[in-house]
Amino acid sequence: MHSILIKRGLQFLVSVAFCSGITAFALLNGSAMVAGPNANTSQETTVSLERAPVEEAAEALTNDHAAPKRSVKPKKRQPTLLPVVSQKDILARHQQLADSVLRSVHPGCRNTLKNFYVRYDNPDQRGLGGGNTIIVTGNVPDAEFRALLVHECAHLIDLTAIQGTRAAGPTSFQDGSQMMYADDPSVSFYAISWIDHDTKNRGAKDADFVSGYASWDMFEDFSETYTYYMLQRDAFIERAKTNPALAMKLAWMQQNLPSEPLGIGTAWNKTIPWDTTKLAYTWTNAVEVAKK
Repeated sequence: MHSILIKRGLQFLVSVAFCSGITAFALLNGSAMVAGPNANTSQETTVSLERAPVEEAAEALTNDHAAPKRSVKPKKRQPTLLPVVSQKDILARHQQLADSVLRSVHPGCRNTLKNFYVRYDNPDQRGLGGGNTIIVTGNVPDAEFRALLVHECAHLIDLTAIQGTRAAGPTSFQDGSQMMYADDPSVSFYAISWIDHDTKNRGAKDADFVSGYASWDMFEDFSETYTYYMLQRDAFIERAKTNPALAMKLAWMQQNLPSEPLGIGTAWNKTIPWDTTKLAYTWTNAVEVAKK
């Protein structure tokens, strides 16, 4: 090992440790005090040395002892998928799509989702969501797969992530046998069009729902409205201009689940769709773009 300390001026000092031979020497104005490996401290020999330029000494040391330089190309960092979607029985393409959706929708979905399944056996239902589980079919185009996952995420946001408290008191709304309480934010959404989970308000009409499927019950109303809000924002805004019920639902989404849209949808064509997950859109979410 070599250690060099060089100072300009009248005096400079270099100390060098060798494995054999001369074990140490000190240079002072061109001469050296040398002690051999067996020498006592009282034995000293003066050797006359010529002072080498600093640049030459540094170059010699570098050439003799420096490690060879290698150009190492940094490895491209692979994005880490959410554990819930990183499963060997899910196609890699669907893992990527699901990861992108879950990172983009309201965090209430990914924070409560514990079980995620993609079926490739042509199930009767394209998607199911509730509690902490989502099941979707993988036998659909990518755009529909994303939209289905947004829809099912909305069920988890509605029924699992958003909760009321017993102290606030019961309401007329229930999820099966589970009571929904007055301070549950979803209750104010349901009340726009529903008396209870499957009974519409008097005077409610088809145009008050973003899709035909949304009018099925209050839970599908919530999920279809959220999907429409995330993927068909411009059409939603256009329809809300002339429909008070849709205007209230849009305002509820903006206040309680604020988010930039995940896609650019189709223009409102005056025809109420049956299913928002079947509508065409261009995926524009920032999370997926950042990975590319």
